[in-house]
Amino acid sequence: MNPPLKAIFSDFTPSQFLLRSYTDLSWDNRIVITNEQLYERGVDHSFKISTRASTVDPQTWNWTLKFTIASTVPNSHDQLKLNLASDDIDHSRSVEYLISVVGERKILRQVWGMKNFTKTRYHTDLDLQSKINVNELFSENSPLLVHGCLHLQLNLRPIL
Repeated sequence: MNPPLKAIFSDFTPSQFLLRSYTDLSWDNRIVITNEQLYERGVDHSFKISTRASTVDPQTWNWTLKFTIASTVPNSHDQLKLNLASDDIDHSRSVEYLISVVGERKILRQVWGMKNFTKTRYHTDLDLQSKINVNELFSENSPLLVHGCLHLQLNLRPIL
């Protein structure tokens, strides 16, 4: 004999079981860095991103991803720098991140890790430099570019 439905579902009444709107703020973002931005050396290109907090009370977490191609020493090799910052932080935020260089139909390169953002440690460098040689971006018909633009995909996942 099966138990009554009420007995089966009685444990699913707390607020953590409320349905979430997946059309709301997302945890993934596509960022397009134009050809003109790629050739600007030493300029931080900032991209604002909003995600839903991992708390029961709905909040918005704001982020800034900065992309820079910089030379540390004149006439040296260029370096690709990505920095993820947690904006307006009031409580610590722990996330897993995945940054991908994507083509038209597939993921080309990826870097991932975990980070705990706090009031004193509110940003981190994402080491895409270890996966991409900057010269690859500027080679003729670079397989890392889509119509001359670099497409990055940032995925964040809260760690509870």
